Amino acid sequence: MSNWITQMFRDWGIKLTDNPTCKKCGKGFKEHSDDDLLNCVEIQ
Repeated sequence: MSNWITQMFRDWGIKLTDNPTCKKCGKGFKEHSDDDLLNCVEIQ
């Protein structure tokens, strides 16, 4: 995973050992590519 994604997880308090299911596409977060994250995660 990219460094900015790792930082984003830290900012949100999500542990990288967790693998919550994405509400948009149904994949676990660890299965997301960078493109998937850009499409699924709303960056505030």
